Amino acid sequence: MQTKKKVYTTAIMAFLMFSIVLASMPMAKAAEALTLTPTTQTPGASVTVDGTGFGATTAVGIGFGAEVNVINEVMNVTGPFDVGIGPYIGYLSHPIKSGTFRMSVNTSSTAWWEVSVDAGNGTLITPLPGNNTIDYVTGKFTRFTTGPVPSSLHNVHLCNYTTYEYDVTPAAGVTTFATGTFQAAITVPSAFNGNHQVTAIDTQGHIATALLTVTGGASVWDKTYGGAGSDIGTGWTVQTSDGGYAIEGDTESFGMGGSDAWLIKTDADGNVQWNKTYGGALNEVSGDMCQTSDGGYAIAGGTYSFGAGSEDFWLVKTDADGMAYWAKTYGGTGNEIAYHVVQTSDGGYAMAGSTTSFGAGSEDAWLVKTDASGNMQWNKTYGGNSSDYVVDVIKTSDGGYAIEGMTRSFGAGGMDAWLVKTDAAGTMLWNKTYGGTGTDMGESIVQTSDGGYAWVGYTTSFGAGGMDCWFVKTDAAGNMQWNKTYGTTGAELAIHMIQTADEGYAMVGWNYVNGQDFLLIKTDAAGNLQWNLTYGGTGVENAYALLQASDGGYVMTGNTNSFGAGGNDIWLVKTNALGVVPEGLTIGVMLLLTTVAVIVGTRYFRKQPKL
Repeated sequence: MQTKKKVYTTAIMAFLMFSIVLASMPMAKAAEALTLTPTTQTPGASVTVDGTGFGATTAVGIGFGAEVNVINEVMNVTGPFDVGIGPYIGYLSHPIKSGTFRMSVNTSSTAWWEVSVDAGNGTLITPLPGNNTIDYVTGKFTRFTTGPVPSSLHNVHLCNYTTYEYDVTPAAGVTTFATGTFQAAITVPSAFNGNHQVTAIDTQGHIATALLTVTGGASVWDKTYGGAGSDIGTGWTVQTSDGGYAIEGDTESFGMGGSDAWLIKTDADGNVQWNKTYGGALNEVSGDMCQTSDGGYAIAGGTYSFGAGSEDFWLVKTDADGMAYWAKTYGGTGNEIAYHVVQTSDGGYAMAGSTTSFGAGSEDAWLVKTDASGNMQWNKTYGGNSSDYVVDVIKTSDGGYAIEGMTRSFGAGGMDAWLVKTDAAGTMLWNKTYGGTGTDMGESIVQTSDGGYAWVGYTTSFGAGGMDCWFVKTDAAGNMQWNKTYGTTGAELAIHMIQTADEGYAMVGWNYVNGQDFLLIKTDAAGNLQWNLTYGGTGVENAYALLQASDGGYVMTGNTNSFGAGGNDIWLVKTNALGVVPEGLTIGVMLLLTTVAVIVGTRYFRKQPKL
């Protein structure tokens, strides 16, 4: 009995010793994990993030992003530039904020680059685990501005990885408990529909991700339209009342003659609902289109098939289904082409372009006003002894017109940007030139809320390289208030601009750096660069028109020979509010140097600049 009791006692002691040893052994740390509630949400709504397996009492950064495809290139960027991201992770753009986290992760959720900086001077505080050297940043970066940067961050190498880009929701103020858990509420930012990744990372390098499905966000897509010939989206695109789009361009694949005007109507996702061609046996060129008050469309351009001369102004009026009501020509024995049309308050139309049949010089700017049936009411020419023409016209708040283009008759250089202001009858009130000793061109103009004007184009007189985008702001009398250039040592052109919902500006054109791509630039109200993106393939892409869609995203129209069915196809690209496009469509970024020009004092056919 004593023996049995001793055995029991020994067993109990052994169990207790084992328990003590077991209790003193370090337990395996639970793997990092995130849980989202709910897992499907809309932009602006809240999502609860529960994290486990993180470091004890450590700060946590939480990012929200969408999967995108990184360009396959290495870009060496020399500072100074901002690496501040906040509120963006994976971008080079915004002012540095203290305590923010910047990250780019691949599909294996590996943190490639993390850094926390001080808001005052941009001093590097702590490089987080996951990078080999701070100088090498693997990821997708889509915004650049100038500003201070730590001297160690002088080169950024962009590599070919699929990454997630993040808007930081509360990066500061989220700290784990001693148990390595946390709970935080994030707000879903403006984003496009689909699966997005929420990522949390702490200052010890622990990282976890979870997928969130976003509904009700911006739609993003791209579409091509064309046949075996050359088809180019040279004119405007408008968003229609049904949420779809009307696209105007030229086609050699379809129609009656060599080149016809082409009007395409799509649904909200860019799918064709109908299309119509307009023309004769020869060539027709569409310069612009506007939607009319009766729900139809007015198309302006040039025609070789009809009219009095070699090429005449051409105005086609259609119903809401693209059926032509009437077509009118305007011109003499020379060449005339209309680049832009607006509907006037009396239901008529005003067209701006150029003429060699009338005026003072070899080519003059021409403004034509018609009634609602296209009958000419008056016309005016503007110019000197040389070549002058305009490519844009807007109705101004005083009932007159402002027309924008270029002049070789006046100004400081061989070709200067030119702004002409008229009254309601087309009588010139004043005109101003802008430029230097090189080639300077105005392409697109808007009237601003202060009664002044903002216009964009391109310049070889000022800026960083051979040709730069040029943005000029004037007062109501056309006197320059400020100007900005955006470019690289290559060539960049701005062709169309809009004023955005945030009272800033967006402009579209193309760049010649690594090939030729769509270029989209976003600025604030003072012209300061907020971000820029390029879009394209291995071929040539030109963007001619831009609009801001009802969901806050952007719609660009132009042409591509990288994608589609023919040599050139019309290309329509729909982005979200940050210019992001779907996974699989290659987008890039340029380091655009922003400069201010000091002002000392080609016929352009919307396909290529004539220098």
